[in-house]
Formats: sequence, structure tokens, C-alpha cells
Amino acid sequence: MRSNDNIYIQHKTKNDDNSSTTTKRYSDNVFCLLYSDKHNLLDLYNALNNSSHTNIDELTITTLKGGVYMKYKNDASFVFSYELYMFEQQSTVNHNMPLRFLHYVSEVYRDLFSNSMLHRKSMVKLPTPHFITFYNGREHMTERIKILKLSDMFEHPVDFPELELEVTMINLNYDNSSDGTSDKVSDGIFDTQEMSVNSGLFTTNILDRCRSLKDYMTFVNKVRYKIDRLGMKVRLAVIEAVDECIKDDVLSDFFIKHRDEVIDVSIFEYDEEGVMDVMREEGREEGRAEMQAVIQKTIDNAMKKLGKSADEVMEILGITTDINNEFTSNISSPIENKRSDIFEYDEEGVMDVMREEGRADATLKDIRNIMTKLNKSADEAMDILDVPIKERETLKTQL
Repeated sequence: MRSNDNIYIQHKTKNDDNSSTTTKRYSDNVFCLLYSDKHNLLDLYNALNNSSHTNIDELTITTLKGGVYMKYKNDASFVFSYELYMFEQQSTVNHNMPLRFLHYVSEVYRDLFSNSMLHRKSMVKLPTPHFITFYNGREHMTERIKILKLSDMFEHPVDFPELELEVTMINLNYDNSSDGTSDKVSDGIFDTQEMSVNSGLFTTNILDRCRSLKDYMTFVNKVRYKIDRLGMKVRLAVIEAVDECIKDDVLSDFFIKHRDEVIDVSIFEYDEEGVMDVMREEGREEGRAEMQAVIQKTIDNAMKKLGKSADEVMEILGITTDINNEFTSNISSPIENKRSDIFEYDEEGVMDVMREEGRADATLKDIRNIMTKLNKSADEAMDILDVPIKERETLKTQL
């Protein structure tokens, strides 16, 4: 299922009248596609620095792509004029961005500077980092800029943190009128001071100074209007928005070149629940073979320790002959609130969550059955099942 860089699935969107099947590549979205181009990255750099550079050959892309040998991937990053810029596009307010950027920048620096360089006597000079999140979600934010600090995440706050990382969150919806679907957000966790320049970045009126970013938001707003106001299906809304942008010379070259890919990746951006449904099912499918092995081991252990036949043990544990359905249809899905974080940060993490939930549910059910039918304590039941010591305390809290 996993290629070198991406997870692919066959996704049948539930909002499409034709129920067409689309090959979905999760690693990309429209923002990633747009800013994989050096011209657009330099356009963004000029807007943030109030400059007018034109030589794209001086720009080095450092975007993390993920895959077998690289754990993380981010939306876009590059080095230009001895400065490192790292960008993330977010449709939800994420309080964990400073920690995520810490992982990202560590990976980029590790790639730029070999271990041998760190053992030299002379000081290694690092490109100055800037961490920027572009927010364009439906949650209404009154601030133009929010500053997210790594030190705000510390369990024990300190006045002078020995490790700090600040993320500038730029609200791309700031100048947009309300679309009637937004909810106001005020969690008090951010530095909400409005400023025109932060950490050397020119953030005021960013859309007026960056054509590519402004056109990107034009496309986003077109799609949302068609879905939210006109009630159009996702695929049709995206297709119409792309065609209108091409006609109106809004990122026309980009949309002509990437038309099919933009339509595909936009399905996930605007129909995330449909994709998550497919991923949940795939998680169950992948876990079935593993669950069968776990169930067989559980039965064998119980037979030895209880001196009972397989049928007797299966009756005690409540295991039916339809093992697959019994242990995979009841997998819970308490990942709704964290699914975006898991998904954006680690694609495989969603599948791991689904498999882990299935194993935990099965184990808890076995423990309860033994406690009830054999009048055993939780510890005795877990001894019979050979539950690893390190997992027992966590399982006890769920009984």
C-alpha cells in the first residue's frame, strides 16, 4: 500500500453523483503543488521581505517529502539569501505547530549539514529560520497574525526558556467577508497583538503583495462558495472553480498544467470525511490477518492455562466462528478530533491508530469475559491472556 513517498487508495467520493473512483495521493494538496514551483516560492519570499528578487537559481528547495528514509514531510520550505523559510497551510487552528516545525527544521538542518561538519572546530553558520503558517480555515479569526510559541507548550512555564521556536500564523481570511459558515475562535492561547512586521516579516496585506497567494485564495473561496452557498457537489464545484480560474487568468498556467491533479487532491480537502471513511475500512482490512493471529494466540494461551478445549475457551471469550466480523466490526474511532493532526503529520499514523484500537478492543473484551464467566480478577484475566506487563495499567483504566 505504501509507495516510496505516498499512500495511495482508491477513493469513491460520497459527494459525487457519479460515485467515480479517484486515485488519491495524500501527501499533496493544492498549496503544496503550487509552492513546489520556484517562481511561486520566490514570489512569496518577495512579499514577506518587501523585496523584488528574480533569480530563482539562487533559491534551493528544502521541502521534506517523507518516504522510507525520511520520517517527516512539510508543505514547502526553501533556502534563499542564507535564510530558511518553512511554510504550512492549515485549515484548522493547530496549537502544536511549534513542535511540528521543530521536527521539520531539525530534519532540514540534518540534511544540510553532515555530522562530520558538526565536529569541526570552526562554527557552522546556519541559514536563519522563519516558520510561517498560512491559515485559511472556516473558523473565524479576528486577528491578522497570531504568534505560537514552543515555550507555551511546556508543562512548566519559565520566564526565560532555554529552547524557543516561534511560528507566525498569518490569517489569509482577514480581509474576506464572512461566508456565514465560520465559528469564532478565541482560546486565549495566542499572542494576538496585531503588527505590520514580525521577526522581520512583512505580513500586513500579504495577499496584495503576493499574486500567487492571492490567486490561491481566490480559488479556495470559489470552491467554498459553490459548496456552501450553492450546494454543489465537491467534484463539480472544484471543476467549475478550476475552469473559471483558467478563464479569468487566475493561476491559469498552473491549473492548465495540473488540472486533473488539483481536482483529485481537492476532493480530500473538501470531502475529508469521505476519505476518512475509506481509511477506517482499510485500517480494519489491514488488521484482520493480524487480529486472526492474535486471537489464535489468545485461545492457545487460555487452553493451556485453563486446561479447557478450544470450544470451551471460545465460549468463555465470546469468540464466534465469524472471527473477522466479531473483532473488526466493533473497532471504535475516537480519532475525530485528532485526525487532521495525525493525518497531516504522519499518514501511516491513521492506519496505526485503527489497528491499535482493534487490538485494544479485542483484549478488553477477552479480559471482561474471563472476569465475568470465570470470576477472575483483572490481573488474573490478564495473566491467562499473557497481556504484556507494560500494557496492563492502561487496560485497567478502560475496564
